[in-house]
Amino acid sequence: MLSSLLLSTLSSCATLFADDTRSIMVTSTPSGAEITVNGTARGVTPTRITVDDHERLSVTIRKEGFHSGGCYINTSVGAIWVILDVVLFYTVVPLVVDLVTGDWSSLESEFCSVNLLPMN
Repeated sequence: MLSSLLLSTLSSCATLFADDTRSIMVTSTPSGAEITVNGTARGVTPTRITVDDHERLSVTIRKEGFHSGGCYINTSVGAIWVILDVVLFYTVVPLVVDLVTGDWSSLESEFCSVNLLPMN
């Protein structure tokens, strides 16, 4: 009984069911540009990369002879998680769990596409 009560109060919809990663497509014109995500090298365009779905992304794309470019991909709160927490768990604890863990949020886009301008 105590374990089921503890589970119901410490779990929440987004924490239990939301994916923690997402695949995003990164492209550039011209292709073959280096990709950096939040300061970490992640490959060369075009490519699909797996990222944390709950973290804002700063994607930088660089290629020799071209000005660098990039994308910012923000996160937003999914209202459905808030509603499900209230409807299914009838308590405020799951709301707090999802808020603290950040599992309510997810990336707003699955694409980053940049046209790099020549330096000439």
